[in-house]
Amino acid sequence: MDTDTKKQEIKLHGTFDLPLEFYDCNNRVYKDLYIHWHKQMEIIYVITGKIILRLDNNLVEASSGDFIFIAPEAVHYIKSGEELLEFKSLVFDLRILNGSTDDFCQNKVAQPLISHQMKISDKIVCNDKNYEEIKKCFFKLNECWRNRENFYQLEAKYLMFRFFHQILTGGHYSQISLESNKLTAAVKSAITYIQTNFSSELTTGSISKYVHYNEYYFMRIFKKYTGRTIVEYITEYRLEKAKELLQKDKLSIEEIAYQVGFSTTSYFSSKFREMFHVTPSEFRKEMQGNTEK
Repeated sequence: MDTDTKKQEIKLHGTFDLPLEFYDCNNRVYKDLYIHWHKQMEIIYVITGKIILRLDNNLVEASSGDFIFIAPEAVHYIKSGEELLEFKSLVFDLRILNGSTDDFCQNKVAQPLISHQMKISDKIVCNDKNYEEIKKCFFKLNECWRNRENFYQLEAKYLMFRFFHQILTGGHYSQISLESNKLTAAVKSAITYIQTNFSSELTTGSISKYVHYNEYYFMRIFKKYTGRTIVEYITEYRLEKAKELLQKDKLSIEEIAYQVGFSTTSYFSSKFREMFHVTPSEFRKEMQGNTEK
């Protein structure tokens, strides 16, 4: 997954004339997908296994046959267990639903979704209203995208409209409060601030002040949205940056520890081992060994 320095995904999905793409995913390729967000909407259909997804301030669990809907700009990450997880992901730009300025689909569907005034339900399962039609449209769209026959863009757009018609007439949507949007923006702003200043001294107080919220209130909000405390997130991000330096640079362990924001080498080594089950030196040797093969 390609992301910028703010953990916003930058990959282009689909083409300009048809901004959508399907992906076949499983947890044998990756275990967990780290916290990120993207401008596109994403829809996941679970084929096999169980998926756990932190989606803004909600924890969503889904299993075979379930759909998960990830709104544009929603802060999210995916976790899975030890058993095989397979899922199909559709990532697309909501402008595919746009029409003219006064078009109903643009004014009442696409723009409210893009501007976070309306939200599709986090999950749709087999007993929910219109489930079978929703599933049928999803897989017909997948087939259309895969075969790419003449004028497939027309069929894809038709199927996308039908797909959303079944979702909305099934009542799988809600209006979003302004306060919810403000909290999501504050969490994303805090994450960006941490990633920009990770090598400096960071406290829960300074981060809460930066996003203009009471410290103890924002600490609860941050954990609700990310599944981690602010301190845990800072530590994990610093350790991920340390992994990059251990692979690319010839800096000493002590230099890397200070460069990523740890005050002592011993604490850095202890947290590194706790998270990755190897010491920084062992990790570096392992990476060097893989490079030489």
